[in-house]
Amino acid sequence: MTNKIEHRAAGGFEIRVDDDGKKYIEGYAMKWNQLSKPLGRWYKFREQFQEGAFDDYLNSGQDTKFLVDHDTGKVLGRSNKGTLTLTTDPTGLKYSLEILSTTLANDAYEDVRTGNKEYISVGFQPTKDDWNEADESNIIRTVIKANLPEISLTAWPAYESTSASTRSIEDAYKEYMDSKGPNEEEVRKLEVLKLKNQILLKG
Repeated sequence: MTNKIEHRAAGGFEIRVDDDGKKYIEGYAMKWNQLSKPLGRWYKFREQFQEGAFDDYLNSGQDTKFLVDHDTGKVLGRSNKGTLTLTTDPTGLKYSLEILSTTLANDAYEDVRTGNKEYISVGFQPTKDDWNEADESNIIRTVIKANLPEISLTAWPAYESTSASTRSIEDAYKEYMDSKGPNEEEVRKLEVLKLKNQILLKG
């Protein structure tokens, strides 16, 4: 599989202030086994993450950065510095971000408090996945294992907001199809799906 980072969004988080006055943004960055809305423009599929999909990465001690709007120059916290805590439970991947005394962090905190930014977007690199095409009108991708280089605070769900994210979704399906090798029947199905979506967009 490629090293391209794909982005998926999950809404909802909470603000917590402990007894020492430290502020945190917390919530689930990803919930297991919950099917997404249909992704992609031409080749649509739905996606879910298997429980423990990020365990290998988290246990390896590699770093995960918490960013603003996927901007690597705007780092709010890092797992290997202790300002970002990542854990998993039967529900999903949980995060706890400590709000440091910086202008960037305080601005991000206010954006969350006021509702200017409402989503958490996970930047992941799938290392193992499974595609179920039993029903060509309801293709399902299950991410079994993945790396987690970044999590980001955003105003929009990643897969809805940018053409680059749309391309990464399309690329995921194309990569899967390429891995299967040329197949006339699959090529025919892809062309039919593309034609159907073109008609829907025009209508």
